[in-house]
Amino acid sequence: MSFSIILRRATSSVPSFLICATRTQTNYNPITPLKNNTICQEICGTYIPTLHFSSVSKKSITDQSLLRLIKSKIKSAEEMQDANQVEGIPDGFPFKIKDEPGKQTISLKREDQGEAIKVQVDMPSILTQEYDDSGLKVDIPSIPLVVSVTNSVNGKCLKFTIADYIVASEIHSLVVKDRGTSEASHAYRGPDLVATKKLPSAFRYYLNARGIEQSTSRFLYEYMVNKSRKEYLTWLKNVKSFIEN
Repeated sequence: MSFSIILRRATSSVPSFLICATRTQTNYNPITPLKNNTICQEICGTYIPTLHFSSVSKKSITDQSLLRLIKSKIKSAEEMQDANQVEGIPDGFPFKIKDEPGKQTISLKREDQGEAIKVQVDMPSILTQEYDDSGLKVDIPSIPLVVSVTNSVNGKCLKFTIADYIVASEIHSLVVKDRGTSEASHAYRGPDLVATKKLPSAFRYYLNARGIEQSTSRFLYEYMVNKSRKEYLTWLKNVKSFIEN
């Protein structure tokens, strides 16, 4: 059987509309968009589905929903701030306060009898303490403090890390630093002062004499609660502005 006969038989099995389409593609430009290709339209007809997209995108819907929630939170935060104004710095407060908007912490400084005393105060938290005997749970307010007492003559420094519970405090660590040395992560931080007898009480008296006492702790707690509210409100407004723009 010759090759021409095989070719004729193979061609005869192809549908006539495809042969017609093939013959008319002599000048077909492959770059022509599919939707403008008349040949494809003739062949495929209604087999090409038409896609319709909503004019309102899913992103826009979720953004508007988030904005409504944020605006509600802003209103509640403003009402809370107006109802809980903190009084000014009390008379005789021994420290100068440095409070930068947008920062998580504030710092206190004072000079006293050849010592430079600096306190870094972080945001307050609530510790829930459960008593085993009665099952009663009590919320105890707490503020983290880092207190540095530096000798102005030789530059040596004691750095305390403290959890202040307003009515009492726990010294978690105490690092001794020389002038000009940075605190390394592996520096010895002292014994477990929470479990050590006598030393914690002695160090608390040491800090009380330098202005870290209960009256200071009570004021700082109220101050930081108020700062937390202000920073939260500013944060909400910044998020709202970002989403709107």
